[in-house]
Amino acid sequence: MLKTLKSLPILATVMSAGLMSGQAARADHVDVDIDRLKAEIRQDTHGWRVFVDYQIEIEDARRYDRFELLLTFSERGRPLVDRLGRPIEVVIPLVDPTDIDDDELEFRDGLTINLPHGVLHNPKRLKIHAEVVSVAQGRVMDRKTKRVKYRRSILRPLRPFRPIGPFRPICPPHPWLRR
Repeated sequence: MLKTLKSLPILATVMSAGLMSGQAARADHVDVDIDRLKAEIRQDTHGWRVFVDYQIEIEDARRYDRFELLLTFSERGRPLVDRLGRPIEVVIPLVDPTDIDDDELEFRDGLTINLPHGVLHNPKRLKIHAEVVSVAQGRVMDRKTKRVKYRRSILRPLRPFRPIGPFRPICPPHPWLRR
């Protein structure tokens, strides 16, 4: 009985430290969701362009937490690589939120990615992979994979002059043209 009375304060100290570390772990929990990821590919006169639209929500993040969005592509299960064999990756730092609520940061944006010539064989089988990575921890917080929508229309550069509508002649036609 004497041994248990002596060990009680130590047990209480261990329990309170355990509770405090559990609370700290809950407070450090950051919830990251990729709510929307849309991608569309079109052929341009210079090659393929991928238009990406994303929306990311981060809850319970602290001021000094830094996150990045990593975009990669795959075709038929293989990563898309450039001519040197390096995977095509786009890293977007998430630093300027578009909306801030009480404990939630929201990032919404869109971007255009020009793919190098010769890396894409079949645009109908292209997939985009998005990962939100914590910079400090190097850990993937959320990931999402979507198929890239293929648009057959070719983007053409704007012509220097486009007629807007039917035009009326400024001067009346000659009398011999009125017949």
